[in-house]
Amino acid sequence: MSFLATVPHPGFLDVSPALTRALAVPVALHGIAHAAGASDALDRAANGASLDLLAGAWTVDDPTLLRLLGIAWAVVGAAFVVAAGVAWRRRGSWPRVLAGVSVVSLAVAGLALWSSTVGVVVDVAFIVLAARAGGLTRTGVRR
Repeated sequence: MSFLATVPHPGFLDVSPALTRALAVPVALHGIAHAAGASDALDRAANGASLDLLAGAWTVDDPTLLRLLGIAWAVVGAAFVVAAGVAWRRRGSWPRVLAGVSVVSLAVAGLALWSSTVGVVVDVAFIVLAARAGGLTRTGVRR
C-alpha cells in the first residue's frame, strides 16, 4: 500500500469551494513564513555574519551569496502567495502551480536544514495534496 493511497480521491478538493479555499490559507501562510529565511539571510549579509546550510556542512559567509539566497527565499515565498491566490480562485491549474512552487521550496528549504525542518514537512504535504488533485499529471485536473 503506497502512501498516496491513504490520501482521499484525486477530486476531493474540487468537491467544495470551501475545501480549496481552506487549503489556500496555509499555502499563503507558508509563503509569508518564507520571509523569515529571507530576512535572516539578508540580515547576515548586512552584518557580515555567516549562515550554516546543509545541516552545518556548508558555511556561507559571502555577502553576495547570502543576498542571493535571501532573494531566493523571498521569491519562493511570493510564489506561494500567488499559488494561494490561484487556489482561492479555484483555477484549474492550482494543483500544478502548487506542486511546482512546493518542489522549488523543498530545494530551498533543503539548503537550510535543520532550521527549516517544518518547511520541508509542509512542502512535502503540499506536493502530496497537489499530486492527489492531479498536479503532477501531464493534463492536470479536470474542471
